[in-house]
Amino acid sequence: MLLNPEELFLQLSFFMNSSQASPKRLEVISEAYQSTTKLIVRSFSTELAEFSTGFWT
Repeated sequence: MLLNPEELFLQLSFFMNSSQASPKRLEVISEAYQSTTKLIVRSFSTELAEFSTGFWT
């Protein structure tokens, strides 16, 4: 699974600059991005492990 971090942060900046950004909305966005960041790290770790395994065998 490949995720593009640049797209995610562009969307975040759009929401942060939105005139309709209420504190509750920002909280929900923040939680969503924390989850997304965890997915990116997990995906990268998996890809790195697969690369390392393939490299050494």
